[in-house]
Amino acid sequence: MVSFTIVKLLHDPKRNFKESMVEMIAENRILASKDLEDLLARYLSLNSDEYHSLIVKTFQQIWFDIYGQRD
Repeated sequence: MVSFTIVKLLHDPKRNFKESMVEMIAENRILASKDLEDLLARYLSLNSDEYHSLIVKTFQQIWFDIYGQRD
């Protein structure tokens, strides 16, 4: 997986994080839970502590969107 760090001003952080995460998942075809956990860890390590709660909540929503509909 190739990734780049981009510094952005966040006017709508939740939307920005969700769009970024979904883009990374789609471009890298990430579906395995371990790979998703690695992606979450990467977002947490690259962003300020003030955004960690929002990142986790956004990630949980995406996780549910991916795995919540599988039975």
